[in-house]
Amino acid sequence: MIDETVYFSSFAVSGRLPNTLAISRTVPRWYKGERLIEAAPPMAMVQRFKKNNAGQWQWFIGEYLRQVYDSLLLEQWYERSKGKILLCHCGKEELCHRILLAKTFEVEFGAKVEEIGGWSVPFNKPFEKIERFAQWTIHDKQGNEHDVVGNYVKLKAMVENNQL
Repeated sequence: MIDETVYFSSFAVSGRLPNTLAISRTVPRWYKGERLIEAAPPMAMVQRFKKNNAGQWQWFIGEYLRQVYDSLLLEQWYERSKGKILLCHCGKEELCHRILLAKTFEVEFGAKVEEIGGWSVPFNKPFEKIERFAQWTIHDKQGNEHDVVGNYVKLKAMVENNQL
């Protein structure tokens, strides 16, 4: 049976386990697993957040989700992530992009997601069914508003049909 769960963790906790997928710009020298660098936020974005993260989380969510959805590769990233442990440098107690990406997989594709080492970030409970963990809307060429989060498949088709 193939494991379709998407796991997430840090290099420190799980970097030496099999079936890892680094989603960071840099990796520890000892890391030999797969990489999906396209899913990593730009270094300037990470540095801005780390320099002064007070009040920056909402900004970070918006910028990272914009990158994820603009890539139009979310389905491919999800397929590569099944049965893998998404890794970045952030510790268990930190909010970071791997959590956003895992939550996006859950919302868009119904993925089962799980943090290695237990859950401790404030979504109240491990990925409880929150319909809108982030809000971001765009307008199509006719001026109609669309929720981005939760509508990846629909919006990708609209892009491909030149409606956005």
